[in-house]
Amino acid sequence: MFSDKIVCAIRVMNLLAYSPPGQRSARGIDAGFLKELLGVEYSLYKSVINTLIIGNICYTTARMVYLGKGVERVTVYDLMYLFHKGLPMGAATEIDWNKGDYLHDRHYARLRHLETEIEEELRQRLKSMHVLALLHPEAENTSGEETGRRPADSPGETIRDQIPAHADSPLPEPS
Repeated sequence: MFSDKIVCAIRVMNLLAYSPPGQRSARGIDAGFLKELLGVEYSLYKSVINTLIIGNICYTTARMVYLGKGVERVTVYDLMYLFHKGLPMGAATEIDWNKGDYLHDRHYARLRHLETEIEEELRQRLKSMHVLALLHPEAENTSGEETGRRPADSPGETIRDQIPAHADSPLPEPS
């Protein structure tokens, strides 16, 4: 359901949330390395980064990409609005193409109403889902100390394991 841009943006935000703080305590990753971590085409990467910069979700310097302030409040719906100007689905976008008189035929009023209800419910759920809490609830607090560990029932490596110690100071070991 989510577009490539939304998925890439969520991954960028989570990778930046787990990057070690640099000299000015900002969380950043080398732009080339971030693209490698994402494993996406350059055009998609560049489009997503540019849109995230426009939305004040991240910012860049000559070589680094940094997470902006206050991004723990960014929801999935915020990203969908930033990239697609809202939910890209049927009744909300009122796409007439190839639907005939569906939008205006009284026989389909109940179905159109159902579409609208589903869209509103989906919008409310997406507005309550904070991006940094999707992969790991601990990442919501980007200002505090993080352990970089997943909950006990989560298999696999952590996002923190993917990020090298490229900053001047080494990563603190979780206690």
